[in-house]
Amino acid sequence: MKIAMIGQKGIPAVCGGIEKHVEEASIRLVALGHEVVAYTRKSYVKDDSEKYKGVSLVCLPGILSKHLDTISYAFLATVHVIFDRKVDIVHYHAIGPSLMLPLLRLFRPGLPVIATHHSRDYLHGKWGKVARTMLLVGEWCQAKFAHKILAVSKGNQHFLEEKYKRKIDYLPNGVEVVNNVELSLPDGLGLEPNGYFLMVARLIPVKCIPDVITAYKKLNTDKLLVIAGDSSFTDEYTQQIRAMSEGESNIRFIGYQSPENVYRLYSNAYLFILASSIEGLSIALLEAMSYSCATLVSDISANIEAVGEDGLTFIQGDCLDLEKQLNYLLQNKETIIANGIYGKNRIKQYFDWDSIVKQMEAFYMATIERRSKERRSAQTILTTIEALYLTSEERRSKERRSN
Repeated sequence: MKIAMIGQKGIPAVCGGIEKHVEEASIRLVALGHEVVAYTRKSYVKDDSEKYKGVSLVCLPGILSKHLDTISYAFLATVHVIFDRKVDIVHYHAIGPSLMLPLLRLFRPGLPVIATHHSRDYLHGKWGKVARTMLLVGEWCQAKFAHKILAVSKGNQHFLEEKYKRKIDYLPNGVEVVNNVELSLPDGLGLEPNGYFLMVARLIPVKCIPDVITAYKKLNTDKLLVIAGDSSFTDEYTQQIRAMSEGESNIRFIGYQSPENVYRLYSNAYLFILASSIEGLSIALLEAMSYSCATLVSDISANIEAVGEDGLTFIQGDCLDLEKQLNYLLQNKETIIANGIYGKNRIKQYFDWDSIVKQMEAFYMATIERRSKERRSAQTILTTIEALYLTSEERRSKERRSN
């Protein structure tokens, strides 16, 4: 089948959970024998390559601004699909691009559509009132116009089912299960193995980076706090959190790091910290676990879903509890080691991309088959009505001739 992916900024993924999700899924779908077209954005991709590991890439322009980049790109991608009669199914990712679902359904009503709900983006602190409203409308468009909706976390699955009174299927993010290999640290960062706590996140309010900085400052430790990530149209917020670490040489903002460097950081970190107030299902967290890195996460449902009931957690937003947990883990290396092993095993059991993509393929096939049956049923009804109408007309015609 030919599958169109809309919503991701681009592949290969430079940063971003949705981009990583689409990249890993698309490559595996191609390996399973399908044709995948991924629509990318000129504002994100490094070159104009038309193929990546078998995935066809269509690079589109957009209006490069915080509020118009996504919607302008999604409009052009949707129009492109409308005119591509060879596409068998369309997969929208995230609620912002899903604003274009009504347009697709208007001009290609018979084309099967799946949408993945990655996160309730309207709860992210970087958006104003108008943007939040449009994101809510995008979520509503998913609920009303997608033939099937997938949620990456069970918490969002239950939320959407309750809100929109329709069936939502669960299909989590995944990661590639890596071998137990030792990776060296990236050059030039001045880090030592097991010598730092690690955060990998966009610098946006929902990641609650100030909570981690506040708790870290109260620790008596020579381990560094390393924060990898950059602004996401949040320059003012980024300046605020950087100001919190002024004069603190042990707090390092190392900016954007390539995926390869991030893997090296996971492999050598003492502890990965995720303090978020909101998550879909963090791929950064899953990746850290796949490298046997111990993880400490806020106790929101999406994080607990990832680390399990036996994972290491703290009360979200409670800096004192976070400080307490960090102090405990500094003094209990055996807990760190055990948690790293536990996390790696959990990835193998629940979050392996290979098994997840096979489920995705099954959802595609079932959706296409169901739409095909619906069209055949509709055609049968129309044919029956037409036959009844013609029979009625013939009977009336005979009656007129006999009179």
